[in-house]
Amino acid sequence: KPTIGLGLLLLAPLWCVAEGFVVYGLTSLIHTVQMEPITYTSDELREDLLASVHAVLLAPVLEELCYRQLAISPFRRRWVQVVVCVLMALLFGIVHVRNFLGAFLAAILYGIVFIWARNIWYAIILHAGHNLAATLLAVYCSFGLGEIRMSRMPVIILSDTIIVVAAVILAVIGFIILRIKLNENK
Repeated sequence: KPTIGLGLLLLAPLWCVAEGFVVYGLTSLIHTVQMEPITYTSDELREDLLASVHAVLLAPVLEELCYRQLAISPFRRRWVQVVVCVLMALLFGIVHVRNFLGAFLAAILYGIVFIWARNIWYAIILHAGHNLAATLLAVYCSFGLGEIRMSRMPVIILSDTIIVVAAVILAVIGFIILRIKLNENK
C-alpha cells in the first residue's frame, strides 16, 4: 500500500519538528537548556551526510525489525503488545542515550503505528522519514537558509518558522492522503 506509506512519509517532518519542541519543553521543566545555532563546515556536512545514509536506510529497517516486529509480533492481545511497546521504547531510549526522551517518544509512536497497521513497513517509513527530515535540517543550515538551534545533551533540535510551516503543510497533505486511502478501504 504505497499510498499509505507516502502519507506517513509526509507526516515524518512534523514529527521531527514536534519532537524537538516537546523534548525541549519537558527538559526545560527540569533544568535550563542551553541552545546554540547549528553551524556546519563543508567537512562536517559531508561526514553527517555519509552517516545519514546509515540513519535513513539501514537503521530504521534494523531497529524496527528488532524493537517492534520481533518483540511485539509474538503477542496477540493488544494490551500485551502495548506493554511490550513501552518496554521496548525504554530500551530504544537507553540505546539512544544522548536523546533518551526523543527516542523513547519516537519508539512509542513507531510501536503504535506497527500495532495499529500490523505492517512493519509503515513504522520503517515513518522512522526513515524522521531521520531524513533531521538530515535535511543539516543541509538547510549548511546553505544558510535559516537558523536551527540545538542543544548537545540531551540532543534537542528546534526548527525555525519556515521549517515548522513547511512541516505542517507536508503533514496536512499526508493526513489528506491517509484519510482518502483509509476511507477507500472501508
